[in-house]
Amino acid sequence: MNIFRPIILGWRFLTDRRSVEVLSVRVRQR
Repeated sequence: MNIFRPIILGWRFLTDRRSVEVLSVRVRQR
C-alpha cells in the first residue's frame, strides 16, 4: 500500500519549487 508515496513526492516537489521561487524573488529584491 504505497498510495501516500506519490502524494508525498508530489508535495515535496511543489514545496521545493515554491522555495526555489521564493529564493529567486529574494535574490532579485537584493
